[in-house]
Amino acid sequence: MAAEEKFEELGKESNQKRTAARTEERFPIEFERISEPEARNLERIYVAKRTAEREGIAGTGGDDLGDQLNIKGATQAQIQMFQQTVRLIRQLEDKVDQVLAAVAGKQAGPAKRQKAMCIDLSSGGLRLITGIPLGKGDHLKILIPLPPLHPVTVSAIGKAVKISEVLLASGKKACEAAIQFTAINEEDQEEIVSYSFKRQRQEAFKTAGTAEGEDEE
Repeated sequence: MAAEEKFEELGKESNQKRTAARTEERFPIEFERISEPEARNLERIYVAKRTAEREGIAGTGGDDLGDQLNIKGATQAQIQMFQQTVRLIRQLEDKVDQVLAAVAGKQAGPAKRQKAMCIDLSSGGLRLITGIPLGKGDHLKILIPLPPLHPVTVSAIGKAVKISEVLLASGKKACEAAIQFTAINEEDQEEIVSYSFKRQRQEAFKTAGTAEGEDEE
């Protein structure tokens, strides 16, 4: 996707209907396309360990920070704060790489992780929109930083089960994909469910407040 494309606009052209089990807001996620053999090898690991234990809390990988914090008895609030901090550091690193490439007059190398916009989410899968072409049957490693309402990062292995083309407000074409999780830890699923319940309560309060305001008029 071109650098000038606004990711916050992704998904606004989609007319997909939502159910009570899905989120109504859109938020950015990341994914990496992998081979089927790699997906099969990773599935057992993803099911056995939650994201915080498996990938150093925020998907950074290889540093065992999740295990270290758990051993030291870190609270859930401390873990969530660490997740947010690492997420911001990764975003800054991406920006620095882009600036250095621009100063050197070089094109930035292709990122291993690609950006997308989640437009529907449940414990069993999600729907995303991305500027990267995907095909039905593609296997993905997906990193899902849940919004501030429930700031926990979860990850899963998924498979594209449905692909369609959407038109962005800019006139460019993008890919909309329905992803079925093929491997996700049970605790990570519970985090998604907890987020969904919080969103449902939030929307219920908004609806109730709107109704009261209309009655007063």
